[in-house]
This record gives sequence, structure tokens and C-alpha cells, in this order.
Amino acid sequence: MPYAIINKTCIICSQPFRTRHPDTVTCSRICSAAYRTKDVTRHTIKCAYCGNEFQVTEHGGGKIRKFCNMTCLRAASKPTHKTCEWCGVVSSPIKWDKKWKRWVPNRTARTCSKACHKARFTGENSPMWQGGITAYHRSRNWWEIAEKARIRDKHTCQRCGKKQTENGRKLDVHHIITYHTVNDAKKANRLSNLVTLCRTCHRKVESAAKNHRQVVLPFALFDQEKRHATGRTRSQAA
Repeated sequence: MPYAIINKTCIICSQPFRTRHPDTVTCSRICSAAYRTKDVTRHTIKCAYCGNEFQVTEHGGGKIRKFCNMTCLRAASKPTHKTCEWCGVVSSPIKWDKKWKRWVPNRTARTCSKACHKARFTGENSPMWQGGITAYHRSRNWWEIAEKARIRDKHTCQRCGKKQTENGRKLDVHHIITYHTVNDAKKANRLSNLVTLCRTCHRKVESAAKNHRQVVLPFALFDQEKRHATGRTRSQAA
């Protein structure tokens, strides 16, 4: 049996209308579309290709499109020609998009290949450049000395307390006073000059030493921040 005709007022245009459906709140399709979109969040952004401003609405998951139309999207998807900063060759670099599983233009690339990228950061261009000092070649029994240092420190990072089992690999052995400072392999490789660190702490200590910043050096096991973060004590770490 059909519903009886009901007199209602449209919540959008405030015009009276008649309907047989008690849940209807708008008088027409135009008002219905306005009602569905009135609470939608709109954003004004610039097109990633042409730079023109346009309005977009959020889709499921909060995703917002980057291009104003399909023309700009297709134009942006075309390979771009760039000049390699190392060899000067003009090329169209690409990269693998893990999300879409396809090759896409690499617009942030500054070199044409991995070989040029590696060469670009070699020598004086390397962020780890130390003025051309010859690399330190460890002594023949370095691995034995390093293992002795790990055993002495009970295979535990002396800065954050991470165990070797948690690290997933052998812990690093760091020279407190570098070889370039003493210029003697025997002095540099003394156990008193070695300390066990995890990869993360080793990088932090090396970076701080390079930038002449004071760091919490080992044998003062666990600085205050690490102690509160890990909730461990010296006895627990041992």
C-alpha cells in the first residue's frame, strides 16, 4: 500500500512540496545535490602542472587530486628531459612507483644514472669528505680485537642499551679517539679506545664528532634521555 501524500518544506530552498516518502527532505534533484554536498570539505589548491587554482573535495581516505583536469595529468605523466649535473647528457630519468607498480618520470633526479649519482658524491663532493686523508686500513687481527670489545661490553650498545639479538646483526665497534688523531694502529686499536655501539648510535656519534658537537660517550652507560626512553638500568642492561 503506497504512503499517503505529505506536505513538507525543503530544507535547502524553503519551498513547500508534496511527497509520498516521509524521509525526503528536498524538493528537487538540484536541492538534493546541494544537500549532499553542503557538509563536504573543499580545498583551493594549485595545479601541480599549470599552476592554476581550482577547488577540490576530499575523497575517501582524505585523498586530494593534484591536477585540475586530465590534460594536465597526461602532460605531467610524460617523460621530462633533464641535463645530468655530472656528465651533461640530456635524458628522461624514470623511477619505479611501488604503489602503481609501474615506471614513472623521476622529476627530482639530478643525474642520468646510478653511476653518475655515485660519481657526483665521490671525493670532495662527498658529505663525508675529510680533506683527502687516506682511508684507515685496519690491522690483520682487527676482527679479533673487535670481537673482544663486543665480549667485554657483553654485546650491548653502550649508548642506548640495545642487545645484539635486538640489532639483528653484529654491533659496530667505534674508535673513541680516531686513528687519524693518534696516527698509530696499535694505539687506536687498544681495547680502552674501543666501544661497542649499534648502527644508529654509531652514526650519531660519528656525525657529532665531525660537527664538533659534544656527545654522551660510552662508559657513562645510558644518558638520561635514553634511560627514560628505554626504562632500563645499568644492572638490567648488564
